Amino acid sequence: MKTLLLFISLTLSTWANGSFYDLYAQNRANNRPNLITADFIASAYATYKLSRVQKIEDRVLIPRVLNFINYLYKGVVEINIENNEQTLAYTALLSLLAKKGRELIIPDGYESLSNSITKEAKLIISANSTSISPIMGIRIDYRDFKVPTR
Repeated sequence: MKTLLLFISLTLSTWANGSFYDLYAQNRANNRPNLITADFIASAYATYKLSRVQKIEDRVLIPRVLNFINYLYKGVVEINIENNEQTLAYTALLSLLAKKGRELIIPDGYESLSNSITKEAKLIISANSTSISPIMGIRIDYRDFKVPTR
């Protein structure tokens, strides 16, 4: 019976405080023991893993992807091949999206591409329709570009 009352009071306190983390922090501050359960340990471990993954993404993966995209675009600009407009537009789009819409540099002679690159970027960012890609000329479901929420 005492365990049941403890569980009910713990649950009610959790609802009032918002989360077990808040409740446990409050208990530690008041020098009260915490009831640590297997589900709390699993939740704490998952939270730790997610924070580690986020740090790895921010510190390692994102900078490396940005460097790769920039080198890819610079390489396509320097390659002297015929009819590379589509490749140039695609890599310029990647560079533009990686820079969050800032600093689109189109080489001399390819200024006409900026219109199709801008249209494509707007379709990707809005992510709410299916239409013909201004760069690739094929039908793309841009709703697939919507970033999932956690």
